[in-house]
Amino acid sequence: MKKITLMLFAMLFGMAANAQEFRPAPNSQQPTPLQRSTQQTSNTNPTFTGNGTENSPYLISTPNQLIELSTLVNGGNSFSGVYFALASNIDMSSVSNFIPIGTGYEFSGIFDGYNYIISNLTINNGSTYAGLFGQVGGASTSLKSIIKNVGLENISVTSGAYSGGLVGYAYQYVDINSCYSIIGQGGIYGTTNIGGLVGSVGNYSYNNNNNNSISNSYSTGGNIVGSDYCGGLIGGIWGGATITNCFSNNNVNSTIYAGGLIGVTVYYNSYYNNISNCYATGTVTSSDNYNYNDNVVGGFSGYWDNLSTATNCYHRENNVSNNTNGRTIPGVTPMPAANMQTNQFATTLNASQDPLAWSWSSEINDGYPYINIRPRIIGTGTLVDPYIVQNNSNLNTVANRVNGGQQDAFIAFYNDSIINGANNSSIGNSSYPFTGKVVFIDGAGNHVENGKVTINGITNPLFGNTNLATINNITLTGVNINTPSSDNVGALVSIANNSVIDSCFSSGTITGGTNVGGLIGNGNSCSNIINCHSTAVVIGNTYVGGLVGYMDGCSVQKCYATGNVSANNFAGGLLGSNVHGTTLKSYSRGNVIRLAGTGNLFGSLVGTGSGNEVGCLYLNSATTPSDAMSNYRGTASANPEDALN
Repeated sequence: MKKITLMLFAMLFGMAANAQEFRPAPNSQQPTPLQRSTQQTSNTNPTFTGNGTENSPYLISTPNQLIELSTLVNGGNSFSGVYFALASNIDMSSVSNFIPIGTGYEFSGIFDGYNYIISNLTINNGSTYAGLFGQVGGASTSLKSIIKNVGLENISVTSGAYSGGLVGYAYQYVDINSCYSIIGQGGIYGTTNIGGLVGSVGNYSYNNNNNNSISNSYSTGGNIVGSDYCGGLIGGIWGGATITNCFSNNNVNSTIYAGGLIGVTVYYNSYYNNISNCYATGTVTSSDNYNYNDNVVGGFSGYWDNLSTATNCYHRENNVSNNTNGRTIPGVTPMPAANMQTNQFATTLNASQDPLAWSWSSEINDGYPYINIRPRIIGTGTLVDPYIVQNNSNLNTVANRVNGGQQDAFIAFYNDSIINGANNSSIGNSSYPFTGKVVFIDGAGNHVENGKVTINGITNPLFGNTNLATINNITLTGVNINTPSSDNVGALVSIANNSVIDSCFSSGTITGGTNVGGLIGNGNSCSNIINCHSTAVVIGNTYVGGLVGYMDGCSVQKCYATGNVSANNFAGGLLGSNVHGTTLKSYSRGNVIRLAGTGNLFGSLVGTGSGNEVGCLYLNSATTPSDAMSNYRGTASANPEDALN
C-alpha cells in the first residue's frame, strides 16, 4: 500500500527526472474542493454601511460586524465581486473564540483593511481552516478574491489543519497584498499546512493554474507549530503561486517539512511557483532528528521541487536548530545575521523594483529590512505624541495634515532609519507653512538627540513653505525632482522663512524654473542654514545655486556644494543670489554652466546680490562662462574644503 501511495503521488505531481522526489508526510491530505454558494448576495441583506461596491464598500468597524460577516459567509454567501473595508481599528479581546470567515464555504470577495489593525484575535476551534479568513477563493482571473492592507496584531490560533494568521486556505484566484500578522504568545498551532500568515496556498488536485499571489506581506513575533508542512509565513504552496517581497522571523517547529518561510513548495502540471525578494530569520526545528539528515527541514523551505524558481531570496545562516542551513535551494542564499541587519541588505532586496518595497532602520524589526506597508500614520503630531514617519506613505499623510492646517506638527523619524520611495506632495504650503519641528526617536519611542534619517528617491521638495520651523539631520539621496516650469524648488525646502536648517544633505538631480537650489530653493527673512551640503546637479532658469537658489537676509555657515549648476542667468556654485545675507566659511566645487542666452551674472561661488561672503572659497579649476562677472565673490583655491576649518 505504501508503494502504491508513493507512486500515485509521483504521478500526481508529474515530477521531472531531475527533480527531487516529494514524499508526502504521513497521514497528510489535501482539502477537498471548496463549496461555492449559489446564493445571491442581494438576498443576504447585510447590515453594514455601504453598498458593497468598489466606490461604496460595506464598512466594518466593530467585533460584531466581523462576526456578522463570518456568519453570512459560513451560511453560504461567498460575496464574489463584493467589496468590504475596515473603517477603524478593531479590538477583538472581547471575543473569546472567533469563528473564521469561511469554514464551510469560501469567501470570494474583496476585503480592504485600509491599514487599520485587528488586534487580540483568538481562534480556538480545533477544526480545519482557521485564520481571520478560513477559506478564500476567487471565481476566475478576472474575478479574484483580494485581501489587502490588513494588519493583525497579537493573534493566536489553535486549530487543526490549514491554519494561518490571516488565511487558513487560499484555494485559487486569490491575491493577498500588503498584509501582516504579529503572532501573540499563544502562537499558531495546528496539524498540517500551518503558516504565520497563510496555512496553504493552492491545491494540487485542481487541474489548472491556481493563480494565487502574496506580495509585500510578513509575519513576525511568534511560534508556528504543527506536524507537517509548517512555515514562518506559509505552510504549504501547491502550484501556480507567486510570492514577492515577503519575510518572517517566526520560529517554526514541525515533525516533517518545516521551513523558515515556507514549509513545502511543490508544483503541479507545469504550474510552477515563483518566489522573489524574500527572506526568513526564525529558527526551524524538527522533532525528529532523522529529518535533518533526510533534508526535509530548511532555513527557507522544508521541501523545494527544483522546478519552481527562487530569485534574490535569503535566510539567516544556520537558522535550522541543528546549526545548519538545511535544504539547499537554488536562488536562496544563507546569510549571516549581521549582514542582513543592514541598509545594504534592504538595497539588495529592492533590486531594481519601482516603487521600492523595502526600508531599513536599526530601531525597527531588530535591524532587519521591513516592508513599506504601514501607511496609516502613528501619533497626533504633538511633542509628546509626534507623527512617526516610517515610509513614504507616512510622508504623504503628514503633508496632507500640515497642508490642511496642522502647521505646528512634530514629525518624528526612527533614529538611523532609511525611507524609500517618492513623495506625492511637499509638507507645508503658502496657506499653511510648516512651523513645527523634526525630532528623532528610538525603538521604544524615546527622544534621541542628534538622530538622523535618510530618505531616498523623493520627487517633490520634502518641505514646501516653512516658517519658524526647525529641520535637522535629514539626508536626501537619489533626489529626482523634474519640474522645469515650477519656481522655488529645492530638495529639502522650497521656501524657508525664519527657519533653522541644520546638518542636512542632498544628492541627485533638481530641475526647476526660478529660485532653484540643491537643498533650498528660496531662503529669506533670517533663516539660518548651518552645516549643510549638496552634491546634487541643479538645473534652472534664473537664480540657481548648488545649495540655495535665492537668498535674502539668511545666514549660511559651514556649508558647501559640489554639483554642477546650469542656468540661463544669475547662477552660482553655492548660491544663485545672496541679497542682504551673510555666508561664512563655506565653499563650492562645481562648474557653473550657461544654458542659453546672453546672461552674464554667473559666479563659481555666488551669481549675484549684495550680501557678504566671509572666509569662503571656490575651486580654482571650476569653470564658469568666459564672460562671467561674479567671480570676484569668494576666493579661488585648490583646496576649497579648507574654508570649513
